[in-house]
Amino acid sequence: MVKQIFIGGHFSSGTRVVQFLLRQFYNIGRRVRDEFGDQDYEVGFSKRPTWGEKVLMGERPEFPIQDELKEPFALKNPEFMFCVPHLKKLFPESKFILVVRNGFDQILCDNRCMSVKLGQYFDLKEVDYFKREMEFWNKTYKKVIENGQIDLIIKLEDLVNNTLVSVKKIMKLVGIKKPVDISMIKKPESMGRYNNDWVVKLGQDVLKEERIEEYLYKPEMKKELSKIGAEMLNYFQYD
Repeated sequence: MVKQIFIGGHFSSGTRVVQFLLRQFYNIGRRVRDEFGDQDYEVGFSKRPTWGEKVLMGERPEFPIQDELKEPFALKNPEFMFCVPHLKKLFPESKFILVVRNGFDQILCDNRCMSVKLGQYFDLKEVDYFKREMEFWNKTYKKVIENGQIDLIIKLEDLVNNTLVSVKKIMKLVGIKKPVDISMIKKPESMGRYNNDWVVKLGQDVLKEERIEEYLYKPEMKKELSKIGAEMLNYFQYD
């Protein structure tokens, strides 16, 4: 059984689903195991630089070990996706799971914490909201793939539509042969939302703004957006 697991991926990509699976066997780095159990290892997008942001800034910070962290652990934090080479240096025996969700669904998420705070590290050129979000999605995953050392890529769509095969891949990676509860894996109502009109409502984010912005997406925008996200959409085999 692998003792050290890290999980990362764009905000709202499905990292919590992998965490739900692995918390059956692993310490997920939290004191309270509530009904949902979703917990980023380092809390929040406060105005201070988070550990992942420090790595993006070019620093090589020490990993923030918490008092309750004991092996075996499986830690989830979206920002870990940018830190894989550094994580591998600190934890050479660890495994990294990258979670991906269709970029068209991803850009329609109300949660924009990651792009608001971390967009500055990706030289974004687009101004239009949806184009900029797609540019961010494309460039972030491109950086992760170029950095290398990913042990397993899990697409949320595969986890939902081909559950047993996907779960088997995860369990094989971490070396677990015990029965696994998969009851928490359910298709999100938002999956495939890009096929219809959709309003993105920006709520509170890292800037602590009121909900003051709404953006209307229409399916006919997909053609232009697909050009911006083409590299990673093709890489992950999204139509």
